[in-house]
Amino acid sequence: MGKIVRQKCDIALVGSFPPPYGGQSVHLEQLFSSLCQDGRQVIVLNTGRNKEIRHDHVINIRSSISLLKSILFKINPGIIHVHVSDMTDFSKLLPVYLGEWFLNYHWILTIHSGNIESNIARLKRYQTLLIRLMSRKISNVICVNQQIRGALAQWTDDRKLAVIPAFNFSFHETPLDPYLNDFLNSHNPVLSCTGFYEPVYGFDLAIQAIGHLKKVFPQIGLALIGDKRNCKTYEDMIHQQGLSSSIFMCGDINHDECLSIIKRSTLFVRPTRYDGDAISVREALALQIPVIASATEFRPYGVDTFKVGDLHDLISKISRSLEKKPDGVRAIDLHSENIEQIKEIYREVGHDG
Repeated sequence: MGKIVRQKCDIALVGSFPPPYGGQSVHLEQLFSSLCQDGRQVIVLNTGRNKEIRHDHVINIRSSISLLKSILFKINPGIIHVHVSDMTDFSKLLPVYLGEWFLNYHWILTIHSGNIESNIARLKRYQTLLIRLMSRKISNVICVNQQIRGALAQWTDDRKLAVIPAFNFSFHETPLDPYLNDFLNSHNPVLSCTGFYEPVYGFDLAIQAIGHLKKVFPQIGLALIGDKRNCKTYEDMIHQQGLSSSIFMCGDINHDECLSIIKRSTLFVRPTRYDGDAISVREALALQIPVIASATEFRPYGVDTFKVGDLHDLISKISRSLEKKPDGVRAIDLHSENIEQIKEIYREVGHDG
């Protein structure tokens, strides 16, 4: 049997890589690009939906076993940086934890999603034990907001915890699809939403809100941005409510196209049932577009919130925003140093130069 040759890399990033585009995948792509520009050897172990990405530095991961095999036999990393929605994402965490028993690497964790206190409360005893065992081996945990850090303080040394929003604003305005461009030009006001066609993202609330708001704003339009997998239920809802001419399902588009739509919107809406930091919310604020978002555990300054899952409150907040005289949106911190803070953590664990 021939000798196994593993590809040496400074850093291996484990998580979703675009397409499709979402908060985690956009952050991973930005981090990957920045590290490559620094001359670092970086490999992405792509655990996202799209398993057909063709890229010299991307390995598509189809299962937990696939991830463990890739760590043990395909790469030779100094650091593995794992990106998860929450601490119960064992399909990523366990392979990285087990791999460290055989290989000499440090690993870092970024937790992207919200609702962490509720998730912790539902943990089974064996899950609690696993998390405590893994926490001892993790070099650092990056939390995208302060609430996540507070919830994790019971699991690990507070000195290991850092709060770094998964946001680094970068935007180049780009031409849009002609049909989408015509839609934006022919509707006023225009609302936009990003996410996936899953209950947690609240697209159903946005669609229902448009049905009510159309009575007051007959030319209102809504651009739904995100991979159209599982969209059939939402398409049916749109047709049943007679909103086909008022709602444009953009599908999965690249990041600059997404931001170009948000920039041309009157209002950005984030109706999620729970959230972490929500890069798209910060991006809308950076583009000085007003934001209406559900009152999850964390929202940045400048967001007008409505009660989670409450359609009537959402409609009320949108109506109030559209009816009042625009007075501009306070420019927010673009967090240009966030990726540099992550690189500093890499340096601190001793394997980044």
